Amino acid sequence: MKNKHFSKTIICSLALCTAFSLGGCGDTNTQGTQNSSSVVSSTEESTSENVNEEEYIEPEYTLGTIVDSANCGKYGDNVTWQLDDKGLLVISGNGEMTNGVRSVPWESRREIIKTVIVKKGVTNIGHGAFALCESLTSITIPDSVTSIDENAFYGCKSLTSITIPDSVTSIGKSAFYNTAWYNSQPDGIVYAGNVAYKYKGKMPANTKIVLKDGTKEIAYGAFSNCESLKSITIPNSVTRIEHEAFYYCTGLRDITIPDSVKSIGQGAFSHCTSLINITLHNGLENIGAYGFAGCTALTSITIPETVNRIGYGAFMFCKKLSSITIPNSVTIIEPEAFAGCTSLISITIPGNVKEIERSVFDDCTNLKEIVLPDTITSIEGHAFAGCTSLTSINIPNSVTSIGNCAFSLCESLTNITIPDTVTNIGDIAFNGWTSSQTIYIKGKSKTPNEWESDWNYKCSAKIVWNA
Repeated sequence: MKNKHFSKTIICSLALCTAFSLGGCGDTNTQGTQNSSSVVSSTEESTSENVNEEEYIEPEYTLGTIVDSANCGKYGDNVTWQLDDKGLLVISGNGEMTNGVRSVPWESRREIIKTVIVKKGVTNIGHGAFALCESLTSITIPDSVTSIDENAFYGCKSLTSITIPDSVTSIGKSAFYNTAWYNSQPDGIVYAGNVAYKYKGKMPANTKIVLKDGTKEIAYGAFSNCESLKSITIPNSVTRIEHEAFYYCTGLRDITIPDSVKSIGQGAFSHCTSLINITLHNGLENIGAYGFAGCTALTSITIPETVNRIGYGAFMFCKKLSSITIPNSVTIIEPEAFAGCTSLISITIPGNVKEIERSVFDDCTNLKEIVLPDTITSIEGHAFAGCTSLTSINIPNSVTSIGNCAFSLCESLTNITIPDTVTNIGDIAFNGWTSSQTIYIKGKSKTPNEWESDWNYKCSAKIVWNA
């Protein structure tokens, strides 16, 4: 029973990584003039005239007749709002706005909102806060705001004037999708606050990009599907590379992640099929799910000593990856992290890892040796399924559980020893084992009641009890 579920998983998950359709790299029908130069530096890029990044000065305003008001804070009355009969919405208070995933407090008033003033003290623009406010033409954001959340201005087709201060260091997915402001930007990198928000327009061949100093974040899908991107220089000010930032940048050959970067988001470099060299520095803490999945040209990588988690499917289908160094700082290697890495030969699991997660080495057909520390307590389902070249593995006495199909089709293992600490083995754990292979079981004379009755189903290996 060879596990093939992980191939379906990445297809389903990365189907979400389709072109981030804000008039991006693959879209030729965008407004503005295409850059004629293939080298895009920070000095060649500009933001809209309507984006004010100077010191925040609260605008003067006079509210008319109040037609509606209520709380809109994450914690209730920490943030409030008032809407007048002229369509002026004023938001004031301290801290975060409410999350508008389902609805926002002014939901029934969207069509009359024309101008928004967010007063100093508010720290974010909430998820979907002004989505589909089609009459909204301008908004002023104070320098207390640090994040503009997903879909914040989605579909604000009349929004032409927006003040985004330098305090903004994080912008969510589709925050400015189909706004008049975004659509009026010239082709090239669109910055919003200190965020590299999106490359707009069709990218010229062999483009080299230098992000401007002071950039704090590379936003969700910022360069997604930019197949002509050859190289990018990331300044030491960047702290986050968000989800799918470089998804499907098939021309990108090498990249250096500076030590200022703390996290690499989900699918950030997924399907960068020409990526050969990745330099990661100390400072990085987390590699997100599918972070480098499908980087089929990548041959080796060294994980920095500051990383504590390798995400779900992070290096899945990196078919040329033959060498990887995992430091002792890593405590969690999530499921399918190296599934389908068919050139991986050997690997040592660091001593702070407690579990070998599901399908983590599934179909690593050239993996010959793996060293497990005595901190491992469980080997989950399909962990080594299809590791047809595996010749050596030692299950430490710390292991108490072995999952279903964990060693399925490990045809090169001549023997394996199950320590007496193992209290549970899942179904078909040794599927495909032949009579030339031996399973040594310590401290037991027969199948314990706690083990699955089909633990050795489709297994012809010799079983030696009380080994």
